[in-house]
Amino acid sequence: MGIADTIDRMVGAVGGKTQGDLGAALGISQASISDAKRKGKIPPEWVVKLSTERNMNPAWLLTGQGPMKIGEATDKESLTVQPSININEGVLMTELVLSSGMNYAEALWSNLKSFAEAVRERRKVDELMKEVQEMKGMMKMLLDKQATPEEEAKKRDSAGNA
Repeated sequence: MGIADTIDRMVGAVGGKTQGDLGAALGISQASISDAKRKGKIPPEWVVKLSTERNMNPAWLLTGQGPMKIGEATDKESLTVQPSININEGVLMTELVLSSGMNYAEALWSNLKSFAEAVRERRKVDELMKEVQEMKGMMKMLLDKQATPEEEAKKRDSAGNA
């Protein structure tokens, strides 16, 4: 999931088929979209505009998770990561700070990048732990199937007597 996926979701959100369609809906040039793609950064105001003018869920636009439109959720939990964290509100607050031009924006951006990296690393560790558990299960199964020394001796004795 990268910036190209986010732009594709935005194109679809405006009912378009091309980046030019997205540009027309946002009131920007297609070159601006290409620049954002090249830089690897979606301007927050694009997300805000689609959220406010088209009722699009900012979390879905950025991550593809949750309902596409605000209010489509059948339960509140699909818009919350933890009981006290509302993704839509978080995205809008983040946009406010990042677009403020204040020193807070640089600090928030730095923290967001660090937290995102920590989450990616944690997911890798969780996947590795899952693989380790699966391997442990396979090893146990193999060991359970392995004959004991007594069983091996019986096999040798019965083969020698045959």
